[in-house]
Amino acid sequence: MADFHNDRIKIIESIEKKGGGSARNLGIRASQADFVAFLDDDDLWNENKIEKQLAALKNYSPNDLVFSFTQVKSEENDRYDLLPESVPKKDWSFAEYIFLHKGYMTTSTIMSSRGLLAKNMFTEKLPKHQDWDWLFKADFYCHAKSVYVGEPLTIYRTQYVGRSMSVSQRNTWHYSH
Repeated sequence: MADFHNDRIKIIESIEKKGGGSARNLGIRASQADFVAFLDDDDLWNENKIEKQLAALKNYSPNDLVFSFTQVKSEENDRYDLLPESVPKKDWSFAEYIFLHKGYMTTSTIMSSRGLLAKNMFTEKLPKHQDWDWLFKADFYCHAKSVYVGEPLTIYRTQYVGRSMSVSQRNTWHYSH
């Protein structure tokens, strides 16, 4: 059995359940790290994800408006797909990347600088797609730079015990619209 005791990890349980955006912002405010990564309840990380993303961001300071994201191994019906299908081009907005070029990014792939998070927190009232909202604001308002790590360092799971209780199963994209 894994030992989950680590002094660098702090578990914060909010009394009032306000959703993913609020939970992420609570973690951002409590963190003192230069770079912050997110892990949703239905996802898994490769054991080297943090180190690889920090290495990819080594030329940036915590004050830079920058974030990194990784490739995802998507699990569905005992089949695995690697996402995204395309790498973002410098002249594409992230909205264009996601909606027109089969781009893919989920919160659990993101590692952001403290500087970008100070200017761009998560929208707390969205029940779903807070990652897209955050990404589009980082792009349009903050002109953030991104660093893509083309390795499947995150696993997006669609089948596991407790999945029916996950927010991603209870809301449709219509709520975010």
